[in-house]
Amino acid sequence: MLTLFHVTVMIKKILIVSFSVILLLGCQSQQDPKQEIFARIDDDVLTVEEFIYTYTPQIRFMKNPFDKEMLNYHGGRMIRNVLFAQHQEELGTYDPLILTDEITEAERKAVIDEMIRLMIDDSLETLSEEEMREAYRKSLEYREVRHLFSPDSAKIQSWYRQIQSGQESFLSLSKEAFQDTFLANHGGYLGFVTFGDMVPEFEEMVFHTEPGKVSKPFKTPFGWHILSVESVQTDMLPSEDDFQMNRGRIKNKIRRVKKEKFLSNFYTSLVEKRKIRPDLGGVQALSHLIMSSRITGKSLANNIQAYPSEALFEEVLNKSQDIWDKPVVYVDDDFLSLIDILPLLKRVPLALLYRNPSQAVLFAVRDELVYQMGLERGLNEHETVQMKKGVRKKDWLSRQFVAALTDTMSIHYPPNLNEDEKNRYAREVQNALIHQTYLDLRQKARIWTDMDKIYAYYDNIK
Repeated sequence: MLTLFHVTVMIKKILIVSFSVILLLGCQSQQDPKQEIFARIDDDVLTVEEFIYTYTPQIRFMKNPFDKEMLNYHGGRMIRNVLFAQHQEELGTYDPLILTDEITEAERKAVIDEMIRLMIDDSLETLSEEEMREAYRKSLEYREVRHLFSPDSAKIQSWYRQIQSGQESFLSLSKEAFQDTFLANHGGYLGFVTFGDMVPEFEEMVFHTEPGKVSKPFKTPFGWHILSVESVQTDMLPSEDDFQMNRGRIKNKIRRVKKEKFLSNFYTSLVEKRKIRPDLGGVQALSHLIMSSRITGKSLANNIQAYPSEALFEEVLNKSQDIWDKPVVYVDDDFLSLIDILPLLKRVPLALLYRNPSQAVLFAVRDELVYQMGLERGLNEHETVQMKKGVRKKDWLSRQFVAALTDTMSIHYPPNLNEDEKNRYAREVQNALIHQTYLDLRQKARIWTDMDKIYAYYDNIK
């Protein structure tokens, strides 16, 4: 027979177990809030991690990025993308070859990013208090800087001697140093810079150069430089309260600077270790091809980045079979030919392909080696990589849906509109159609959201 004592003990045990479960679940939630789901759209889900991944690149362009109104707007856009992607997938009116190419590229970039993150996390030491305070002091200084740049060290040495002797000035030499009109016409003027704004090598020289003085020639990953510090302004006097309040921001800046320095050193050592060296003849052949080839009405460089790889191969091979076996770059004791290097160039900035094909080739091979390192560690199966692939797929399908929706619509313009007014009117009509379609699809879907999870995350990082 159960007595009051036994019942009381049982209730206490139940309460203890229940509290332990709640505490455990709470701890798990605190340990990995990014994995929490903040929205369900029929059978699809959106996680906090997806929100962070798609929202973070936009933050620097916003005045109040953590306002609930802005967070709600982005959450709504994500839900819209899912609805459009779902509908496009149901219709099946898209090129699966292009979609496969998109997902492959997304996986590749995600694996490279994750591999770099792991290497940096492994290499970064615990930040010392002294390092934190020095960075804080620098962050209060704004240094007015002008500089000259050249890929040729001899040229920079010559300019340095001419400036030191008074024969020339930054203003007179900048027209030779820069293609950029503003820098050329304003003596290489960069304005006011502070800690964390520049690559580590440049930043180090900025803070080691006294106001009114010219630095000695120095090298960065971009080439050779000299700089002059025109003046120094201080935002405010250092204080212990301000330092403690900004510890998180300062720590992130130090990590970013260290990341740049680590990557610079890592890539330099990788090039030396794997004996990566461009072949002059092959690079010239590639440069000629980039400048002269036209496929689907675009330059080869544009097509490399916008065209499905297999289809591009087929078209290019038919046009340039005589040069595709030329070596373009040597790696260890082997080489990559033009046909080998083509798919790797999809990841290189378009401007670099045009201006410096040799550097573009080095960048492409370097990233390929990092990608292979990531595959060896199984990073293609990593949760973050899979998340980024899913985001890319939904984004691409959504864009295809919007394009099909707007391309088939007919617009009846009011009379007497000029060309600019017609374009503006067409955008307004298209946006109205897109929004109405979203509302119609949303009304038919089963949607659940919990934006409090998003608010909580951004409250913690403000």
